[in-house]
Amino acid sequence: MAEATQNHEDQEVFILKEGEKESEEKGAKPAEAAPARKITPKQIADKVLRKIADRLKSPLVWGAGVLALIALFFAALRMIVGDSSERVWTPPPLLSDFAIEASMDDRQIIAMERSFSTLENQLSKAALLYGKGNVEQALDIYEQVSLFSGTLSLYNLGVARMRQGEYAAAIEAFDAQIEGGELKTPGAINAAACALQIGDESRFNHYVAVAKQNLAREANSPIFGFYYAAVNYYDNSPFKALIAADRPTIDYLQPSQDLIAAKMRVMFSDTDGAIKTLEKIGRKEDLLTIGLLYARNGDWSNAAEKMTQAMNEGVEYNRSRAALILTHLKSGFPRDAGALVSQALDEGANPLVYPIRVKLRDSLFDINEAQEYFSRRLLIEPRIFLQVLFNYTPYIIVVPTKGITDMRKGQAAIASDEIAEAENLLSQSSRFSPAGAKMSAAVKLAIAHRITQANKALAELEREVPNLAVLEYNLALSYAQLGELRDAQKHFRRAYFLDKRNTQAGVYAAILAPIAGVKDARILGELQTALHKDESEESLFLQALLSFNSSNFQATSQWLGRKNPSDKSTYLLLELFAADQTGRDEELKSAAKRLTAQNKRDLLSGIFEFYAEHKGKNMKQFAFEAQSFMDRRDFDFDTLYHGAPVARELYSRLALISGNLRDVRAMLEAQLIKERKDAPNLMQSLAFLNIYLQDFEQAYTIMNAVIDEFGVKTSRALRLGAIGAIGAGHKENAIALLQMAKKIDPTDFESRYALGLLYHEAQDARGAALEYSFMSPGHYESRFFDFEIRPATDPLRPDGMDDESEELDANESK
Repeated sequence: MAEATQNHEDQEVFILKEGEKESEEKGAKPAEAAPARKITPKQIADKVLRKIADRLKSPLVWGAGVLALIALFFAALRMIVGDSSERVWTPPPLLSDFAIEASMDDRQIIAMERSFSTLENQLSKAALLYGKGNVEQALDIYEQVSLFSGTLSLYNLGVARMRQGEYAAAIEAFDAQIEGGELKTPGAINAAACALQIGDESRFNHYVAVAKQNLAREANSPIFGFYYAAVNYYDNSPFKALIAADRPTIDYLQPSQDLIAAKMRVMFSDTDGAIKTLEKIGRKEDLLTIGLLYARNGDWSNAAEKMTQAMNEGVEYNRSRAALILTHLKSGFPRDAGALVSQALDEGANPLVYPIRVKLRDSLFDINEAQEYFSRRLLIEPRIFLQVLFNYTPYIIVVPTKGITDMRKGQAAIASDEIAEAENLLSQSSRFSPAGAKMSAAVKLAIAHRITQANKALAELEREVPNLAVLEYNLALSYAQLGELRDAQKHFRRAYFLDKRNTQAGVYAAILAPIAGVKDARILGELQTALHKDESEESLFLQALLSFNSSNFQATSQWLGRKNPSDKSTYLLLELFAADQTGRDEELKSAAKRLTAQNKRDLLSGIFEFYAEHKGKNMKQFAFEAQSFMDRRDFDFDTLYHGAPVARELYSRLALISGNLRDVRAMLEAQLIKERKDAPNLMQSLAFLNIYLQDFEQAYTIMNAVIDEFGVKTSRALRLGAIGAIGAGHKENAIALLQMAKKIDPTDFESRYALGLLYHEAQDARGAALEYSFMSPGHYESRFFDFEIRPATDPLRPDGMDDESEELDANESK
């Protein structure tokens, strides 16, 4: 008779033996009065056929198949975002700044389903043979089908256990199913995936080998390409996997194959292809992944859009927000990042899911970047224009009693850049009033590029003689030349309101207001009214300056067309920058040459003339010309040793391009030995050179001496010390220096940004949110500071890191 056995799914599997009878249905007692009923082979076959047909139609079997395919769908998503638990081969980081892992809910396992067309064909063949009287052959086929149905039941059991996360138990079912001799490839792939989840590398490798060995048995399956792609993915053959995944398959499998193809494209750095593939699938679950891929391409706008959509759709909400925070930081919107950090804290969530490592910008040390900057973008930066403008702006001296004639001549000489004559006249005037004498001495220091000493002397004099308009102006100018723009704005504004005839002080206060974080519509309105009433060249210059500062280059271009222009250095400087911004290269060259003629040995003038002459040349030619420029020794290098920081920065960049950094450092060291009087400025120049040379420890040591031993505690000096500290890996010291810098100048956004990143790295979300939120609204790009995603296995990670951070991909981002 037919023997009925019970499988794990409580479904009967019939093993047919010819000549035996089938028992009554399971669980039913045989009727005592009813005689034994002989079951013919045809009846047995029909019953088996009905059982198998019912099984094929049942939700359990087909549901398991669809379930398995959906599992692959999510598994492919896991592949795309990376899996630190994967032992066979580790995908590269998803993008340069993010390496994000799927949550546990998405770590589903690949499950395959064999085509049921084979079963249907076999049953049809058996029925045909039986009809022709070939009973034994028909029964043999029926027996094989029955055995296969038991294998299929074990396979379904394994899939069900996988879906419950019972991976060890699922492996047992797949082992038994593989032993049965059917469905070896899909069963082995499932078992391998389960082995991944429990971290059993040995068993994983075994099952992959089994799947690969039996792959040929599935050659006639309509989903063979699907099997082939999955096996080769796990066998570390991404090229083969991509070829298979790109081939069309059954409709309901196509999204899963597309996901595998997207992962492979990421492996081969075809980010655009991966984005296109995922967007074709169109699942909301992929929004975060697509956003990360856009971020990998540096397409911050689309990245932010997709991450925002992911948040709105509830796709891994906190991770999407954490990724958006990093995207805002990378794209130059730290204030928006701060708002999201604060929002997460209010909700009790961790906004700093992904650990970062603060570093200095790679572009600081990139010769190609430096060449690009110098050959095409030097005069585009408003920051450069303002610092140079202040460097060429003359100081003002007024002696209210004796020596008026000499003082006026001295002032005129300064304004026309006749420095030697100016020094002579200032020396004559110093014998008059004590305040005038001290002011004259301070201005003489400034003319000799001893800006720090001049600033100190003027600040002391201002405490002695407060509310003196000309003193406030000169003090403001010294702060501006040192780059201390917040203090400069404050004193320019005070100078203007003490003497409103000094419209230049008012204009300087107005253009520095946004940088200093000050809103003052009153002063700008007064200036515009006063300037429009005055048709002098000075008034036209100040109007053009306001237009240029607000990026109104069309209005500024009128300055270039004026008749009989004066060659004051500030006028020529505006002409030079305006010509560059409006693409008038010949006028740019003319202005640069005239500026050099006015300031024959001036280092900055020489740099601008070099730029105007070689702008736009190919990089190799530009670097060659830069080498020749650096060989010149006919400049007044006091500007480099003691003067405005902008001269130090631009000359150092040229040294980087030409490969002369070490020569310039040697020159500074020699000068430092000769002259100890103004050592702090020289030391800051030397520290700056050491940063470009990536000798961070030396730069940090030098700046420690400048700050602690010489007492130079300007925000710029403190920030320079922090740059050296970060480069040398002294993050705690950098935090301390930057905290001091922001106390001195709360609008020092560069220091605030760096401090926010350092708090971010230390997982101090509230500290980071505070610094980010104090940044200026709109776009901000740091000149010195950057960050990268830190790997979860980083030995430097702080104690107490949350579990989510532990799930990051073990690969360090680029």
